[in-house]
Amino acid sequence: GQLAVSLDNALLYDSLENEVRARTAELADRNRDLEAAGQLKTDLIGMLGHEINNPLGTIFGYLDLILTGDPMPPSTEELVTKVQRTTRRLAGIVDEVLALVRIDAGRLTATPRPVRVADHIEAALSTTTATSTVTVTCPPGLTAAVQPGHLDQILTNLISNAGKYGGGVETINAYAIDSGPITIDITDHGPGVPPEFRDKLFNRFARAETTAAKVPGTGLGLYIIRELARANSGDVHYHPAPTGGSTFTITLPPA
Repeated sequence: GQLAVSLDNALLYDSLENEVRARTAELADRNRDLEAAGQLKTDLIGMLGHEINNPLGTIFGYLDLILTGDPMPPSTEELVTKVQRTTRRLAGIVDEVLALVRIDAGRLTATPRPVRVADHIEAALSTTTATSTVTVTCPPGLTAAVQPGHLDQILTNLISNAGKYGGGVETINAYAIDSGPITIDITDHGPGVPPEFRDKLFNRFARAETTAAKVPGTGLGLYIIRELARANSGDVHYHPAPTGGSTFTITLPPA
């Protein structure tokens, strides 16, 4: 009686243990397959992104030569400018995809170095549709510790967004209080972000219903630039501007 029950229990335990081992091995194999597939996807997207970026750089170069070369009819100049704008938008999408791949793979890292904030604000304004009415306040010697390309991407995205959604940038105010973080406030004079959407603003693929149908975009930009800022021990925040519109605040470590 009791011996037989004990033997049955032992056999059942062995059977269950073998089943668990088999299932564990099967799951491990599937996980390895999924990881390999994920790595392949990451490598493929990264390779395609770089392959697209190379000819885009060449196109930018030729467009700049055309626009700064001999005078051309206004209609031709307008067409070339439109091509330049569209090419820049495509390059921005490629940059977003490459950044997203690095984030997903846990490979988004930064190599901060001292950079003059004023230089990067000026460069970002020159590559967007921002007009000369932007009021910029930035001490010439203000220096942040950040990877230069990351700061460029953050500034360009926020200035471009202000043009698309906020009627254009109104002010850019960069400063540091004592030995605190470098702070850059970018303010527009648009309608602002609806209160019910503010908590989702930095989520992936987040787009407010009021603008999603009107303005093309991926809904990835703000998510990515916050990750870029955080990779540099900084951050990006939103708050309504006191005079209406939106203010996006970038914080970065001082150099």
